[in-house]
Amino acid sequence: MNDYLRLFSKELSEVACFKVKTVNLYVSLACAYADYAEKTLKILPLESQTRHINEWFSHLRDKGKSNHFLKNCRASLGHFFSLLVKSGCLKENPAEFLAPVRIPKSELNKPISKQSAFALLHAFDRSTPMGMRNFTIVSFLYALGLRVNELLAIKAGDVRLDYDPKQRIGTLLVHGKGGKERTLFIVDGLYDTVIAYFGRKKGKKRTNSPLFPGRCGKILYGYRVRQLIKEAAARAGVTERVTPHVLRHTFATEMYNRNVPVEAIKEMMGHAAVKETSIYIHVSAELQAEVLERISIKEDVS
Repeated sequence: MNDYLRLFSKELSEVACFKVKTVNLYVSLACAYADYAEKTLKILPLESQTRHINEWFSHLRDKGKSNHFLKNCRASLGHFFSLLVKSGCLKENPAEFLAPVRIPKSELNKPISKQSAFALLHAFDRSTPMGMRNFTIVSFLYALGLRVNELLAIKAGDVRLDYDPKQRIGTLLVHGKGGKERTLFIVDGLYDTVIAYFGRKKGKKRTNSPLFPGRCGKILYGYRVRQLIKEAAARAGVTERVTPHVLRHTFATEMYNRNVPVEAIKEMMGHAAVKETSIYIHVSAELQAEVLERISIKEDVS
């Protein structure tokens, strides 16, 4: 079996050109299934049928593995058994007939870890103007919980760094949904990032020009923001799903874990009601129920 796994690793890296972290993940998952097949199912991995893989999936679900994890397992075994078919070891790929793993919205928007967030930020080359722009974009999404449309609507004049320079505090005017505006503070590391970003921007900084323009001064679109985040995640080896909306969920969850009141998080995110904010706070089921109970009591009183 070890020979097949080595061949699998070579196929993924040299033929499919997967990133090293993805290769290691897929090989480890194939190895985990092979171990389960031999020790629990009492079969050789080459004797696997679709029902055997489904049994492994049921075992993983019982252990509390996420649908995202199962999706990676399905992809790994799909590639692994496809290689065995191509090598003439199997007649058909048993993973080909597996039902697709559907990830619910709550899991799709699951916050990324702090380690993954910093790895994502470190994936940008801040020595170049474009790299500095992209780093600042992701910093705004992660540290302020902005919507993509809000991010792209920011003008240079919406950023004020003169609020309290000594304490490294500035402000950002956000143009939210329905024409509603809110002001957020830019502090500490994010303040330094904006200073550095303004320092790299060429030409005169017109107050009505986009803070984050595209190439050659053209409009930057939301799809490009999602794309640059996806590319950075791949470079950083971040396997968690990362999108601008996921970063917004990450912001809300981190604020709550820092004991920031839900009402304050609501204001920062530009929500109309705290019930909407609670959707973005990812905590245990027990703690989520406690949060919702406190919200309900507060709203009943008011």
